Amino acid sequence: MSFSQLRWTYSGWAGGNGYLYFRFRDVLGDSLMNAAAAAARAFLVSTQGFIPSGNKLTADPTFNVIQEADGVVTNVNSYTVVPAVITGTGGSGYSSVAGCAVVWRTSTVRVRRLAMGRTFIVPLAGAAYGTDGMLQAAARTTMLTAANTFVNYVAGGAPGRLVCWKRPSVKGATDGAIADITGAQINANTAELKSRRPG
Repeated sequence: MSFSQLRWTYSGWAGGNGYLYFRFRDVLGDSLMNAAAAAARAFLVSTQGFIPSGNKLTADPTFNVIQEADGVVTNVNSYTVVPAVITGTGGSGYSSVAGCAVVWRTSTVRVRRLAMGRTFIVPLAGAAYGTDGMLQAAARTTMLTAANTFVNYVAGGAPGRLVCWKRPSVKGATDGAIADITGAQINANTAELKSRRPG
């Protein structure tokens, strides 16, 4: 089985670009990828007020078709309705390595635990944080509501359903597997990406 992967680039901050990957069940044709890309944008728009002003989220005009079992990219396809760029409006004060992690939940058990995925949205502007340095409840609620709408824009098991992917255990293995995402969680604690430190 194969899945479709769409990449968004987060640019405009010191330390280099960041990348957000969204994976969708099955090999999507043009109309289904248009819908999937639009659903991804609707989710990301919820972060616009917390993204530092001038920073941008940009969807790739193509997407990869990837084999679930071994991770081999079998095709690179285009689609006709590429989402508009999202430009942050959250203000200029921010740390380039701090933001939030969206935890994507599943009901699939792997090695005695439920499989999950994560999307890191880093950096976030000061508007996202309270005086205690934690994510504000209002920011979490806004993003979480949009995340769950994204999860359910198509039914579970349907083409285009948002999935997380377990990569093959070692190079050459064929034990990679996807799992339908069933919900989302955003914790109050901030997420830090140490690999994105500038300088």
